[in-house]
Amino acid sequence: MDKNSKAHNLNYLAVELQSQGKLVESLNTFKEALNLFIELNDIYGEAICLNGVGALYKDLGEYNNAKIFLEKALVKRRTSLNTEG
Repeated sequence: MDKNSKAHNLNYLAVELQSQGKLVESLNTFKEALNLFIELNDIYGEAICLNGVGALYKDLGEYNNAKIFLEKALVKRRTSLNTEG
C-alpha cells in the first residue's frame, strides 16, 4: 500500500475508532495519518485530518485544543482551495 492510501485509511480508521468511543486510540491514529499527510505535502488531507483531531478534542472536552486544531484545519483548507487548479 502506498503512503497516500495508508494516510487516508488511517484517517478513516481514526474516525471509526472515535465513533466507537475509543478516543485515545483514535487520537493516536489521527496523529499517524497527519504525519503521513504532512510527509506527502497533501494539504487537503492534512486539513481533513486536523479537523478530525479538533472534533476529537471537542469530544474529550479539551476545548482549547479543539479550537487550535480546528483553526489549523481551516487555514489548511483555505490553502488547499487556493492551490487547486
